Amino acid sequence: MVPSNQRNCQCVLVFLKVPPQVSVKTRLEQFLDKDVVVKLYKHFVADILELLARGGYHVIICFYPPQARADVAGWLGHNLSLRPQQGRNLGERMTTAFTETFAQGFQQILLLGTDFPDLPDSIMDEAFKQLPHHDAVIGPAVDGGYYLIGFNSHTFLAEIFNDMPWGTADVYQRTLTVFSNKGCKIHVLPKWCDIDTYQDLERFFKTHWQHQTTALNTVAYLSSIGFGSEKG
Repeated sequence: MVPSNQRNCQCVLVFLKVPPQVSVKTRLEQFLDKDVVVKLYKHFVADILELLARGGYHVIICFYPPQARADVAGWLGHNLSLRPQQGRNLGERMTTAFTETFAQGFQQILLLGTDFPDLPDSIMDEAFKQLPHHDAVIGPAVDGGYYLIGFNSHTFLAEIFNDMPWGTADVYQRTLTVFSNKGCKIHVLPKWCDIDTYQDLERFFKTHWQHQTTALNTVAYLSSIGFGSEKG
């Protein structure tokens, strides 16, 4: 168990997009109706939020675009902390989110994406357990990006978000290079698969169908629309 006073110093920032204000999972729209893709994305988010609820973490929803507060409140409710993403690009928005949240007094902050509905509780536990002993923690994604990054208040490195080729397979390695050049001690979390393409979705469903999973919302939704039914 994490002591309550330590848990009060911890925060998880969930970066998400708000449909229909912006498109989500556009590569899936080549194979699935846009309405199905939006519902699927919302089930990804539901699974991530249930993961964080189980851990008892303080959560701030960082939504994009910044004018979508009414939509995100209508979607997720008014009980969650909501904060617009502010910045000209993803790197600036992530930097601002960390800076503002550290200014609130949190000492350990993780930033998490939403393309990983089956992320296990153990990874979140490991991230917060290792963070006090390292300058940063990072979770590499199979596609070359990362699904999680975290800092202590005294080790935050805004440069890690500068001039990154977001959305490419080079992000993780270039991030490691910056950490190395700055002499940072980092903890690398287990590699995890995100869901961007139809093939990713097929792999995910095949893995979790008839097996224990933390992604209950996503698997139930895919089952309800008959996804993968041709495979039995």
